[in-house]
Parts: sequence; C-alpha cells; structure tokens
Amino acid sequence: MVALVASKELPLTEVSTVAVTDFVLALSVLLGSLLIPFAGLYWMLRLKRRAVAVAPATASSAPGGQK
Repeated sequence: MVALVASKELPLTEVSTVAVTDFVLALSVLLGSLLIPFAGLYWMLRLKRRAVAVAPATASSAPGGQK
C-alpha cells in the first residue's frame, strides 16, 4: 500500500499574505531610503531660497516707470 504523505506546503492564502507582506516591507524600505536624500535636498533649497531676499519692485525701478 502507498501511504499518503501530508503536504508540507503552506495554504495558498498564507503564501500570498507572506508575499504581500514582503512586498510592502521592501517598498517601504525603498521609499524610506529615497525620502531621506530628497528631504535633505528640499531643506537645502528652502534655506537657500529664504536667504535670497528679492527686493520689491518700485515705480522708479520698474521698466517704463516714471522717474
């Protein structure tokens, strides 16, 4: 007689849950690692923009303004 051996494979729902969990974890690590340099770049550009003060245009300095 042939004895039936119980399958050691996970049910389909658990396999897909593990795959989705791994995918979400990998995606969050990727986005987190990309967020750090872009946040630093945004912070530096914002500081530079704040440091440059643009003088408001007056009537005498505007093109075609009266002197």
